[in-house]
Amino acid sequence: MMNLTDSRKSRIFTLCALYVAQGVPSGYMRITLIAYMTSMFASQGLGHEEISAKNASFIALCALPWAFKWIWGPIIDRFGLRSMGRRRPWILMAQLMMLFTVAIMLTIEDLSSNLKLLGWMAFTHNIFSALQDVSVDALAVDILEEHERGFVSGLMVSSRYLGTFIGGAGLGFVVSRYSFRLALIIQIIILLLIMMLPLFFRERAGEKILPWSRGKGTTSGKTVDSLAYLFKLIFRAFSLKSAILVGILGACIFLGKGVFAVVFPVLTNKLGWSPEDYTTIFGGWCVWVSAGGCLMGGLLADRFGPRLMIGTGLILTGLIWVLFGFAQSYWLNRTFFISVVIVEAFLAGFVTIAYYSLAMGVSWPKVAATQFTIYMTCLNLSTVIAAKIEPILIKYASIASICLCIGIFQVAIPMLLPLIDPHQTRRVLGECVD
Repeated sequence: MMNLTDSRKSRIFTLCALYVAQGVPSGYMRITLIAYMTSMFASQGLGHEEISAKNASFIALCALPWAFKWIWGPIIDRFGLRSMGRRRPWILMAQLMMLFTVAIMLTIEDLSSNLKLLGWMAFTHNIFSALQDVSVDALAVDILEEHERGFVSGLMVSSRYLGTFIGGAGLGFVVSRYSFRLALIIQIIILLLIMMLPLFFRERAGEKILPWSRGKGTTSGKTVDSLAYLFKLIFRAFSLKSAILVGILGACIFLGKGVFAVVFPVLTNKLGWSPEDYTTIFGGWCVWVSAGGCLMGGLLADRFGPRLMIGTGLILTGLIWVLFGFAQSYWLNRTFFISVVIVEAFLAGFVTIAYYSLAMGVSWPKVAATQFTIYMTCLNLSTVIAAKIEPILIKYASIASICLCIGIFQVAIPMLLPLIDPHQTRRVLGECVD
């Protein structure tokens, strides 16, 4: 039975596999289902605004649990079954419930008449997917050695992109050639296989595999004595200007990407793309280049600093959207269209990992798991906000105008970066408290 603290290969493989488990259902729901729902709505004669509103509602249901995933941080830090490890019981529970919610989706035979049930199952699934994400991040904070964190963070996020590729392009192909039911069965098999890893690993030697397993167990790992004291430390961490500004930055940087997640399925449908075309590009090619952007962003952020890389990525992304807005006459040219979205996908991965690096640096080690989770929540909050404002934007502005506005906004965001001091937290609060 492997102990993750004793084996570098085991902990890296396990962390990456658990991130794949998050990406598969996410790619299926946010790419495959959206593409095919868009095609279904269009065949029913719905207009652009109506389709956008329905897609936005579904995406918001998927994203909302992630916007509130910070709630899990203090609970996971404070409670648990320590004889099985600090994080492992939470990961197992989350994985089991993720399996259960996908299994319930198998009972939905007609999507068009059960959209409300599908939406609430997606919402419930993402509650537990967010719990798994927080638990895995906390596990990484606990077991990764300092020199591993940057590189392994890049691998973990790239693994989520791999899962998104499987759920987007892979399962999109299965749906187009076979059925939604087969795609769901494949998801269940993948999640079940990945669940075997947390079921049979130990975080540290001496821990029980299951509560009723033989053995004395262990209570290893320092804990916070009470929720009240934990929240006191969290408020202290966020009393600093840089800590607050990193959260605001996270809530802003992916607003544009969130808007286009709703706009592009409708736009590509109007331009004559099939659902399979959409899932191949957005769930396939874009996912792989985003993974490459993650790895490149991590390497350059380590060398030149995360603020410079975030600023560079955001400015380039803004210029891409301005160019796309002015080049409306070229949208029917698929080479041009695909080139734009692929470059944007690379920059999105690039900015994501640079932001991770900045958030890790600003987080106070005493409450790093909870504080880092709050920053990741801010990234997801931007998707929820975008899904809510997109129907309003599309009602009063053309897609080209939205591209120009989003582009200008992206270029303006880096003005926050000079106000952030990545070293302020540790300089003022220290590495730990007495």
